[in-house]
Amino acid sequence: MVKESEIIGFGDVPDENFHPRSQVENGNGYKLVWPIDVNGNEKKWRYARQSVESILNLLRVKKSNNGRIEIEIGKPYGTVKTVWQNPKYDAAEYGTKLVHELVPNSNFDFPKSVYNVYDCIAPIISERKEAIVLDFFAGSGTTGHATIMLNKEDNGSRKFILCTNNENGIAEEICYPRIKAVIDGNEKYKEITEYATNLKYFKTDFVDSAPTDLNKKVLVDRSTEMLCLKEYCFNLIRNDANFRVFSGATGKYLGIIYDDAGIEGLKSEVRRINRKFSVYIFSLDEGVKEDEFEEIAELVDLKPIPASILNVYRRIYR
Repeated sequence: MVKESEIIGFGDVPDENFHPRSQVENGNGYKLVWPIDVNGNEKKWRYARQSVESILNLLRVKKSNNGRIEIEIGKPYGTVKTVWQNPKYDAAEYGTKLVHELVPNSNFDFPKSVYNVYDCIAPIISERKEAIVLDFFAGSGTTGHATIMLNKEDNGSRKFILCTNNENGIAEEICYPRIKAVIDGNEKYKEITEYATNLKYFKTDFVDSAPTDLNKKVLVDRSTEMLCLKEYCFNLIRNDANFRVFSGATGKYLGIIYDDAGIEGLKSEVRRINRKFSVYIFSLDEGVKEDEFEEIAELVDLKPIPASILNVYRRIYR
């Protein structure tokens, strides 16, 4: 059935002895559409109800000149032209000059136009305001800049991850300073800079396989940073030997317990703050010790340490 505003819905399955009089009938503010062909023969719908209900957002109304109404499945995507002719795609103006303005005295050959990258990612994530964009061969940081532009345009909260081997200092001297300048804002490029967000810079490193207390501490500290990134909580508000507490800009709280001795301390912090916590417990058996938190269960979302971190822990410290 189709409402006058062309919102598509589904009615109950009629009795076997029911026979509609025409392809389109009126009923209680809806237009009832039946599978009847142009010759008046009763047909059946191509898809089962449970199938089309799962793609309800793709269904649309198609009206013919003779008054017939059809329900068709629209594509969830559109066609992007492969040839773009617009001054904003000029790599000199919105690539090289832009980077030099944001990072004076920088030296990077042929950065892409930020509008070129923007128009590549926008059709994919424009409706996904919490998407995570990964560029594993980042250069001057254009992908991150384009993501910030899209967030500024629609108040999104998309994140980006830029990876580079820092060849010729590109990460430290160009990519990181460029993204920081984009966040801080630039008067000349005000329309595509200045957005309230944050930036974290991580370096990869090796941890010795010898199971010393120092090596274990280094691994745990690195894991902590990854959990903060996962939960989007970076503000350290309690630093104990056996647990830590972090808060996030969105009102979230994160608790990380490194040893069973930290459980009671973390519970005290949860009671004091009296807000919902995501809590991770380091445990090689992936247990989350739910029984330990029964009295504050409504304030705690217990989570096991992600398997990828545990696997590294097991492999190094058998």
